[in-house]
Amino acid sequence: KYKTEKETDPVILEHITHRLEDETLWLHCLENSFLKNFEISIKLLDHYYAQNDPDFDIKAQQFSDQYGNMATNYLADKARKGTPLYLRIMKDKTNMTGDIKYYKEFREFAGKEEIDEFIKSVRNDNLRAKIYKYEMMFDKLEEMISDIIRSRFSFDSFDFETAVSGLFRDRPQVAWELIVEEINRYMKVNRKRETYRYVARLL
Repeated sequence: KYKTEKETDPVILEHITHRLEDETLWLHCLENSFLKNFEISIKLLDHYYAQNDPDFDIKAQQFSDQYGNMATNYLADKARKGTPLYLRIMKDKTNMTGDIKYYKEFREFAGKEEIDEFIKSVRNDNLRAKIYKYEMMFDKLEEMISDIIRSRFSFDSFDFETAVSGLFRDRPQVAWELIVEEINRYMKVNRKRETYRYVARLL
């Protein structure tokens, strides 16, 4: 009944069927283009989400599988909390943004084993430092900072100041020793004016 030409642009077709105010035809158009067109897929998901339709969870999972990180921002505030999809999205958002708030959301619903696995999987040193601080994993934080200082000639992307601040309250002596070590390392490789400003900030 609702057969259309395959060559018809799905966005144009959606616009036309929407203007006709025939919801059945419009939904048929959206369903036909779901996972084939990103924009149309979102329109269908918006419809199911607004209707609180249980099919939303199923469609959202399929959407995430198909579009990966492209789907993450859209689904971040729509995926049902506690579901496997929600946990995956919170992990993705944590990695994508480096924002600890998404890790906290993930942690609230994840089991210990999944939390441990995620922490081990994090490759961004700045993000790992935030997580270690939040989890009060001070041994891990100290070890990571020390390893970075000793193994890298330059690490412009690593926020040493923020990372070491995670040790100030609970391990002030360790923090000071790492700061001294960092200053010595930095002075050996760089004696420009900004180096002295950096040292002054650390002190």
